[in-house]
Amino acid sequence: MRLALDATTEAGRRAGLILLNGTGLDLLGLVDSDPSGDADVRVERAYDLSSYDGVITDRDDPSALHDRAERAGTPLVCWVDYEPERAHTTVVVGSNLATGLTTCLAFHEAARSSEVMGEALAWTEPGRPLRRGTKVAFPDPVGPRWGSLLPGRDDQIPTTRVVVPIEGDWAAASAQVTCATTDGVVRRVVGVADLAVHLEGIALAAGAATIDHFPSGLSRPLAAAEMYLSKALEMGLAVATYVEGTTGRR
Repeated sequence: MRLALDATTEAGRRAGLILLNGTGLDLLGLVDSDPSGDADVRVERAYDLSSYDGVITDRDDPSALHDRAERAGTPLVCWVDYEPERAHTTVVVGSNLATGLTTCLAFHEAARSSEVMGEALAWTEPGRPLRRGTKVAFPDPVGPRWGSLLPGRDDQIPTTRVVVPIEGDWAAASAQVTCATTDGVVRRVVGVADLAVHLEGIALAAGAATIDHFPSGLSRPLAAAEMYLSKALEMGLAVATYVEGTTGRR
């Protein structure tokens, strides 16, 4: 696989390093940038986007790069949850902690049950910590936090979403799925916590490594959830999990 990377943040640069380490990447092109003198031999300056299998960007506004990728006929993976005016080629948006990893963790847990009663998704974002609100339990070292409940929307499964402001270098996400089973009601909880740049780097890299599994047009990681999560786990995503049910925690 040949990928072009447009990295403007440490998370984007981390995504490039993750892709170079153990994903079978043949070549990584740097968009409008020259590699450093000690760069991997597989890193080059990207001149022609049409010579790559996909383009990755961590820009808050990827519209200009999207235009270039469209002209080149090359799929694009965006960190931001971007809403393009058009998407003739494959455009994957929201390849990040919230829209990517959190939703795909919930999908994986929900797929294990034939009757899902509800979901609760939570993730951290940079900001001043709250002293009240909706309580969320993340894995250590982030731990329990207060968050803000987002407005509801028309979901097929009743879903709550909580954004948790956090200061410092850490980030976390949690997905809670409540299911009806033959043993009663069971609540499955999965969570991740790590350095923010590492989690966001994995989230972006997983979208790039999964690019062949998305259809033409606009998509989000949920459209290829199992493959996206599988790639993230291969890249070192560490997941904590527990189950609560009629017999308690096990």
